Parts: sequence; structure tokens; C-alpha cells
Amino acid sequence: MSANGTNHGFVEWNGVFASYNDPNTPHMKGSVNQLLGINDNGVAVGFYNDAKGNSHPYEVNQATGVFTALHVPGKTAVATGINNNGDIVGFATGSAGKNFSWLVKGGHLTTFGFPGVTGGSHTQALGINDKDQIVGSYVDAAKNMHGFVLTDPTGPVSHWQTIDDNAANAMPGTTVVNGINDAGDLVGFYTDTAGNVDGMLAEVNKAYLQLQSMPSGTATFGTDSSGNLTLTVNAFGLTPGSSHDVQLMDGVGDVLAQFSTLTANSAGQAGATLDSTFTGSIPSDSRVVIRNGTQGQPGSPEAEVIAATPNLDNGTPTSPEPLTALENSAQGIGYGIPEGSASIAYSPAAQTLTVTVNATGVDPGMHAAHIHQGSCQSQGGVLYMLMDFTADSTGQIVNQTRTVTGVTSGIPASGWYLNLHEGNSQNILSNGQPTIYFRPLLCQNL
Repeated sequence: MSANGTNHGFVEWNGVFASYNDPNTPHMKGSVNQLLGINDNGVAVGFYNDAKGNSHPYEVNQATGVFTALHVPGKTAVATGINNNGDIVGFATGSAGKNFSWLVKGGHLTTFGFPGVTGGSHTQALGINDKDQIVGSYVDAAKNMHGFVLTDPTGPVSHWQTIDDNAANAMPGTTVVNGINDAGDLVGFYTDTAGNVDGMLAEVNKAYLQLQSMPSGTATFGTDSSGNLTLTVNAFGLTPGSSHDVQLMDGVGDVLAQFSTLTANSAGQAGATLDSTFTGSIPSDSRVVIRNGTQGQPGSPEAEVIAATPNLDNGTPTSPEPLTALENSAQGIGYGIPEGSASIAYSPAAQTLTVTVNATGVDPGMHAAHIHQGSCQSQGGVLYMLMDFTADSTGQIVNQTRTVTGVTSGIPASGWYLNLHEGNSQNILSNGQPTIYFRPLLCQNL
């Protein structure tokens, strides 16, 4: 602000300050020109007031000094934020005197107001990140101020979150959010019980997971005192309490040896030496398979192969063989080895846990998923249930997000795991006990 009370916009770039005033700003004492946002390309946005005091939004390129007017409907409008894609947000005042927010993206203008509040009462967009998540404030019917985060504003289903600072000294109805970075961290302010305005930072607690296919473990060959082939299996990631056929199969799919039944404990672990009546050397291209259940007829869920060793080329191996998880439909269609990734983000301001999953190699259809207590190696109880994830006809889950609300604590350093099941939320349990469809497909510890 100059000595005569005139406001000037400015940009500080590499330690150099430069003043900017839209050329349409009236040359008069007390004129107003403010820049409120800038991106990494040096393009800033703001507004000036005309002689009647009405605000008009504009952008200015710091490198070229070129000013561009932003045409937004309403009696008065302000540009408040711009991201690195050149998308601009702001708010305007309509004829009824209430504020609404706007977004200019790719030359297209979208207006919006917080849903469920008459007229989107006094919704002010104040910031935007490169993911087009928009933050700001709105006033509810009781005249209380709340912050908000708007995700996917131009998509088919926009998602709004109300943000209220939960500090012990925060007065209800005084929260404003005016900035968001690409990680989803929020900044803003609230009024405390002493009447002071306090800044706030709401950091997203986030974890990135590389999902591992289940079950996992090893199989080691041996012989008993009678010369019969034995197999010691150490594995985890099985359905708790489940029983499994284990077989040695030759290269054309015929069963060479039927081992005794493998049984998992209540944590999905199995460690046992299994007997058979097979004697002699193992033919090349043979492999061990673990099936989803016992005594399953071909084409049944019980007969599905859920794990196998590599093909054996040199007779009976003396070292442990790794077990590789496999996914096959009950009809025998193979989808390969399940793999994928996930992100889990906790927002303390919104008290939400947001889980995004990408996966391949799972059978088409719906799959239950949970955040559990414990680990993939020792399964525990459910902490948070997620809406089922849906794999397409090729066995892919593409960037699907589920949100849990009312979460009051963040992601711990350990003690949680994310689990994607073979079945859906309607068939993985029966009378409270795991069914054959409970089988973990993908899992990772936090």
C-alpha cells in the first residue's frame, strides 16, 4: 500500500520485487489492485476495483507483463488462485448479493456453491492445486463459517469435504481454508476463544503401498523313513482356518502325488510337513500346486489353484522352492499373478481415510477390501471396512478410491495392513466365519 492509501499488486521473483497494476485500474487515491495467487510459470491472478468499487479479476504474466481480463458473470468478481496447468479459481457476487465460486479450466467457466446450503451461501474459492482440488470457505444457514475441499469439480460426481479446525481453543464456525498443495495439505485460519485469529496447518498423513500377491511362502521336498516323498510348507496369506489340497503335478497336468491336507491357523499361517505315497525322482516340468479348498471338482472354487512352485527341471530339489500366488477363476480362466499398488491418506481436518487402489491379475467382479489390525504374515481383525473394489473384464482395478469417514486418528507407523479379498463383501463370511471366498489376493503392511 502506498502513502496515499492505494493498493498495488506485486510479485517477488528471485529476490526482486515488481509492482503490477492492471491498466484498467482508475488513477485515483485509494485505488485497489491485489495479486492473490501465482503459479510456477510466473502467471499471477488477482483483481482491481473500478471507480464504483466493483472488483474485476485478471491474470498477468510476470515474464511478459501482459494483463488478461477474466470474464466472470456477477456484479463483482475476484481471482484468488491459479495452478501450474493455468486453471484459475475465484469468487463473485451475484445479483442477490451472495457469493458463488468459479473455475476457469481450458477456457471453460464452471460456477459452483457448497451443496445443501441455500444458494451455495457465500461460497468463496481461495486456492487450487495441480490436481484441481479447490479449497475455500462457505457460510451455512446458521451463519457459521466453514472451510471446504472440493475434489473433481468438473467431473460427473464432485466430492465436497467440510473442514473445521478441531483445536481445543477454536471457536466453532470460524474456519477458513485458503491454500492446498499437491499432497493435499491444507493451510488457513480460525478464530480462537480469546478472539485472536490463528493460522492452521492440516497435514495429510499418507502411505504408499506396493501390494503383494497372496499366499506367499516356501515348499521344501524331503522323504520319510519309508522313502516316500514329503513336502514341508511354510506359508502365510491363506484364509484363516482353511484346508487345502496340495498336489505334485506333471507337465501335462496329471497328479503325480497327493499330499496330506494343509491347514491354516486362525491368522492365515500354515507350517507343516505333508506326507504322500510317491517314491522315486520327480519328472522335469513338474510343480507343486496348492488349491483353494479340498476335494473340489474341476471348475469348482475349491479346485482353483491359488499358489504353485516353479517348474522343476532337475529332479527332486534340495533347497526350498518359492510359492507364487496365482489367480484363476472357477471356470479355469487364468488371470496370472495378482499385483498392484495403493495409497492411503488420512486427513485430520476432515477426519477421513482415503484409499486408492490399482491392481491387475484379479478375477473380474467385486472384491471386498479392509484395513486390518495385524500384518499380512499374521492376520487380525478388521479396523476399517471399504466399499468393494471392482475389477473389469480383463482383471484390472484402475485408480479406484474409497473413503472412510469419522476417523479420529492417523495412520500408525506399523500394526495395520491393507487386504483385497477374492470374494465380495456379501460372500466372504458365513455366520461370522471366513468362507472360501475370503482368500486374500493382495496384501501389504503399513
